[in-house]
Amino acid sequence: MAILTELLTPGDVFKFEDGAEALYSRDNVTVLSGQNLLIGTVVGKIALGAATSAVKASGANTGNGTLVLDATTPVLANAQAGLYQVRITVAGTNSFTARVYDPTGDSLGDISVSGSGASGTFSDQIKFAITDGGTDFIVGDGFDVTIAAGSNKVAAVAAAGTNGTQVAAGIMFSSTDATLGDARGVMVARDAIYADVKAIWPVGASAAQKAIWAAQLASVGIIPRVGV
Repeated sequence: MAILTELLTPGDVFKFEDGAEALYSRDNVTVLSGQNLLIGTVVGKIALGAATSAVKASGANTGNGTLVLDATTPVLANAQAGLYQVRITVAGTNSFTARVYDPTGDSLGDISVSGSGASGTFSDQIKFAITDGGTDFIVGDGFDVTIAAGSNKVAAVAAAGTNGTQVAAGIMFSSTDATLGDARGVMVARDAIYADVKAIWPVGASAAQKAIWAAQLASVGIIPRVGV
C-alpha cells in the first residue's frame, strides 16, 4: 500500500492570529520569481533596490576625481533606501578627506586619500572606491549615491542578503510556487503565535541566526510556541 504524507496546513503552523479585525495578522504578498515557499517558511522583504552614483546634485565638482560603486556588493548590511552624500571636507594637493552621510543625514565616517592618483575604499552600508584625479578636489566637492526603494516582494530569509531579505518580516501562511514567475501569496506579518517546530528556516542556518530571526519576528508580535 502506498504511503501518503499529509501536507502541513495553516493550523499546524499557526496557533493564534489576532482576530480583532478580519485577517489582521495576514498580508497579501508577491513572492519573488524563482522561489517555491511552503507554509511556515520564514521570509524577508526586498526593501532595497539598485544603487547608482553621480556627481553631487547641487553642481559640478572642481576636482575630477572619481567615485565608483563596488561592482559586486555596492549595498551592504543596514543600508537604507534614499540618498547618501559623499562630501569633501578637507582638501590638499593630491589628497583629500571625504565624509559620508546616510539618507537621514547621520555621518557614517570619513575616508582619507593621499597620493597622486591614489584611491581608498569605503564600506559601511554602501561600498565604493574614491580616487584622486589630475585636478584636485576642493572642499564641498562630492558625489551622491542613491539606493532605490525595493519591490517589497518576499523571499526566504537569507543571512547573506543585503536587500532586506536578511531581516525576518513574516511567515508564509500559504504555500506559493513562484518558480516560473512572481506569484501572489499570503504571509502572517504581525500579532500571531506559531509552532516553533513547524517554522521553516534556511538549510544550514545556525542556532544564532535562527535566534536573530525569531527576535525580529517577535518585534512585530509573531511569537513562537515552543515544542508544539
